[in-house]
Amino acid sequence: MTLIDHYSAEWVSETQAMIEGWLAQEPQPYVYFLLDASFRHETMLALIRELWPEGRWRSLYQDAANTGERILAVSPLLLAIDEDSLERLEAIAQETSGQPMLSLIVSDEPLDALWQRLAAFRIVTVQETRYVLRLADTRRLPQIAEMLTQAQRAQLTSRMSVWRYIGRDGDWHSLAIDPASSAPPNTMTLLRLDERQTRILLDMNRIDALIDGLRRHEPALYDAFSTPSQRYAWVEETLFHATESVESYPQQIACCRRAASDQGWLIEPL
Repeated sequence: MTLIDHYSAEWVSETQAMIEGWLAQEPQPYVYFLLDASFRHETMLALIRELWPEGRWRSLYQDAANTGERILAVSPLLLAIDEDSLERLEAIAQETSGQPMLSLIVSDEPLDALWQRLAAFRIVTVQETRYVLRLADTRRLPQIAEMLTQAQRAQLTSRMSVWRYIGRDGDWHSLAIDPASSAPPNTMTLLRLDERQTRILLDMNRIDALIDGLRRHEPALYDAFSTPSQRYAWVEETLFHATESVESYPQQIACCRRAASDQGWLIEPL
């Protein structure tokens, strides 16, 4: 299932030129892909093992207790990029197009140090419950960055100069990051969210969950859009301008049906 728009025909060449620009800088920064392998758990881990040299990539879950192949297959993967990696862009594009699973980080930290920094954000504590923070899901990344406090954002993005992610339109977008600081990674303390952050976190998936409900139960409405980004934008705007309550899932479905009917492109059954 396609969750975001597919890449354009120029995506590989444009991405290659973008990366080459960073690799040509002096001093040369470290450039990385962050991949959410869960969206391609059947194939992505095997592909990276085939394409990336050992020691040039790491799984964010590789040090977790009882980590096996099933856990690694759904783990975020951090890949170091050099000039040789550019030859593999076509394979990365084929595997990731249409899925919210690819972002790119430029940093002055080597692989192990950046891995430690990102690993500190794998798990958060929400209402005394441990929760996986989906940083590598590019639908969630900008929402999470906005949710974090200034100190937490500094902890996450310190030493980075660029963090770009694939948006719902299938193109690169830049994450607003704090200026580089010397904040060290902290892997000893679980990240705790306050009440405001908890509300935001628990609401993040609301529209995507509703869209999946439309796919399963309202195919005529779901199939009315030519791209996932158009579908998401319409649902988001429809709920935002709703004059009735849209707190519950049935209310949201009913709101979307009424809006589509009022706009004249969905015919309600008699």
